[in-house]
Amino acid sequence: MNIEEAASRLTPDDTYIAFMMDHAAGNHAPGIALAGDIHALLSRDGAEAEQAWSAIGGALLESGSGPAPAAGHNGSRRTRSDRAMASARDVIAMADEALPWKRTIWGVRCAPAGVDG
Repeated sequence: MNIEEAASRLTPDDTYIAFMMDHAAGNHAPGIALAGDIHALLSRDGAEAEQAWSAIGGALLESGSGPAPAAGHNGSRRTRSDRAMASARDVIAMADEALPWKRTIWGVRCAPAGVDG
């Protein structure tokens, strides 16, 4: 099976699970990480998924059965959590203000959030 065939078989649930696993592991670029932080702040399901995947990842790292953390990475996205959540709260607070929203070529509305990506 090639990558296109495998991707065509993914369900929305599969992609959400993969997104939240990567988010909990700290694998996202800053802009996507901010979107994940906002999702976890505003959605009970997002908060539960982030907490569950963080716990699973931590348990795997402690047991030694998970992959070795990357250099400079302690196996948890908690090292940036306070800063990221503060940034996410700032973006949520700005949503009440007049933001310069623009529609992308894909139809997604976005506004600058002060982070790359």
